[in-house]
Amino acid sequence: MQRGAAGCAATAAVLAAVLLAGCRGNAGEEQARATGEAVAGGAASGGAVGAVERGVDTLELRRSASQLQADLESRLPGFDSIGGRGKSGDLAFSYVAYLEDGELVLIREHQDLGDYGHSDNEYFFADGVLTYYVQGQISRMLVPGGPPASDAIVLRLHFDGEGRLAYGERTVNGRPVPLEGYEELSVTRRSGALREAALAGGGEQPVEAAEPAAPILVEFAEGSSSVSYAGRVVAREVRSYVVAAEKGQRLSVSLESDSRYAQFMVQFAGQSVHDSRRSGERSWSDELPRDGTYTVRVYLGRGEAERGGAADYGLTIGRELAEGRRP
Repeated sequence: MQRGAAGCAATAAVLAAVLLAGCRGNAGEEQARATGEAVAGGAASGGAVGAVERGVDTLELRRSASQLQADLESRLPGFDSIGGRGKSGDLAFSYVAYLEDGELVLIREHQDLGDYGHSDNEYFFADGVLTYYVQGQISRMLVPGGPPASDAIVLRLHFDGEGRLAYGERTVNGRPVPLEGYEELSVTRRSGALREAALAGGGEQPVEAAEPAAPILVEFAEGSSSVSYAGRVVAREVRSYVVAAEKGQRLSVSLESDSRYAQFMVQFAGQSVHDSRRSGERSWSDELPRDGTYTVRVYLGRGEAERGGAADYGLTIGRELAEGRRP
């Protein structure tokens, strides 16, 4: 073990820079309602951002988290530390775990996805249970024919004494946006894997990525106007597929599943374009009114999600010129 926190100064600096990213204003109530309905299997929460359990004092949660961060930061030089690094697919990562009297209290992790961005994550523990998670991420989307488009993302998740999500919030470039739905499972599994690696002694270890930490960027093969995916959605997970498209192109989505609870939503700039749960149709096609990125989200209906159900699915996404238009 090594003493001190010298290796984490850069992480703290990057996180602080992300937190100071410029604010573009609050998302409107209509946007929060439209996007929130697909998150967590269709449980809308009005204008609230994230997954909120009724009766949770969110102000007190934020205050406690801030105090926890400040307290640990002041005492880190006296803690034991264990460092490690590794690769998981295209993801390269490094971490430092801090222990007080042999008990894990904090893991700081840096993730690097090269051209697609990087993130600095902090996992806080109490009695071996994850209590708080904060992520500062710079995410880049490679746009054909243009420079990468970068977003500054901050994600905060608060967990109860049993390790279940009590409240979560995300901002993109300073603007509040709803959670995607995969965060709770992804973060708890990732924190558990890092914890096991740290307590095993750190060093070079293959810590597997638990769940997708970001939406899938849809790419079409040369000469093809459609692409198909096979997936599985469990409980409150939401699978997201991001499509770059232009005004006048026609976007089509078809979802196949043996489960009648599997649904999909198409969104643009946080607004709902189509929701199969409302329309009753799991196939959709329309001419696009604006350039930009469209997100297809696959999820389970509310009741099935809350029961912890699961569904395998096949998803086909098409993108082509609207009928009558020339290339």
